[in-house]
Amino acid sequence: MKNKNSVYFLELLSLFLILSGFVFFSDQILHQYTLDSTVLWSGNLLLFGLSLLSLFMHAKGASDKNPNVFFRSVYASMLLRMMGVLCALLIYLSIKGAAVNQPSVLICIVFYFVYTFYEIRIVFRMLKKTDDGKGRSSDSVSR
Repeated sequence: MKNKNSVYFLELLSLFLILSGFVFFSDQILHQYTLDSTVLWSGNLLLFGLSLLSLFMHAKGASDKNPNVFFRSVYASMLLRMMGVLCALLIYLSIKGAAVNQPSVLICIVFYFVYTFYEIRIVFRMLKKTDDGKGRSSDSVSR
């Protein structure tokens, strides 16, 4: 991992810590609304791990000269994240049965969108920094 990309990973870690702090410090409020903090902790940790792996794939793809490598890494990371969340949800449903805490699952879906938005923001900044500086965008076709 390069030094310039480690800043992005630290930003992702800060997002994880902010969401973890939200769950930790609002534990009493969560219990008032019958939210399961264990589901929120697990969902946050799973999404952090998947986003970390996905961001690593993006960084590796963005540093390659071939643009197809980056597009493959985007699609692979998107598929990896979707399948990881789907598998975790199916495991949770099979363990809990009818006692699934639906509001907690919905908040984890909000966490999913927050991580996705934040990751896209980081990837755009990463691509902007890897531009070759010739005044053209990375998606322009050279003639």
